Amino acid sequence: MTMMLLALVRIAVSMTLVSVVLGQNTTSPSPSGTNTTSPSPSPTVKSDNSSSSSDCFPGDAVVVMADGSLKGMSELEIGDWVSDGRGGSSPVFLFGHRDARREGNFVQVEAAVDGVEYVMQLSPGHFLPVGGRLLAARLVKVGDHVELLKDGLLANGVVTGIQAIRKVGLYNPHTLGGSIVVNGMMASCYTETVHPSLAHVLLTPFRLVYPVARGGLGILTGPFNWAGAQLHLRDGKLAFIS
Repeated sequence: MTMMLLALVRIAVSMTLVSVVLGQNTTSPSPSGTNTTSPSPSPTVKSDNSSSSSDCFPGDAVVVMADGSLKGMSELEIGDWVSDGRGGSSPVFLFGHRDARREGNFVQVEAAVDGVEYVMQLSPGHFLPVGGRLLAARLVKVGDHVELLKDGLLANGVVTGIQAIRKVGLYNPHTLGGSIVVNGMMASCYTETVHPSLAHVLLTPFRLVYPVARGGLGILTGPFNWAGAQLHLRDGKLAFIS
């Protein structure tokens, strides 16, 4: 089983690196499925050579669990059930990246609804629902509408501020449902590194073996950390053509 899992991850990593070599880049998808160019927000967040380009959440982020309780991102484990923000729940089946010591660049998204303020940090290339579509954090701007969890229900909030910051810890949990609620704000599990539709396909083998090999999937974090480092060497501003 271990050898099969390692073979699967090698295939996924190889496909990613091949596309990197080919230099395929796109912008975030529009609701119609056509790739469009969105204006960059201010401030602009750029990766530097001191950290991985992996798109993640910081270690001190807080995840809303299936029962409504809160759990630190750094304490999240494979098999934990988290809220999907829509009245349902989904288990964490894989970590694309899990590094407690590495420092990275993050976009701090500040939003509010009915006077209640929310703050979430995520990497520039990490997707979150904005105005009904997935948008990379680096493209979010003041005035955009994001989804916030208030009194157990999703509410339409407004972005009130954007900041570029650095924090410690790089965590990218993947849920079977593809979404996660972090610091009360809805976020996707997908990033610009691989287009969400393609990422969903590449992760299908892992979703299929998760029920019978939950603990074993933890061994794949190392290869994904290595892949993130390789992507960083090639600039990191990557996405597959849909």
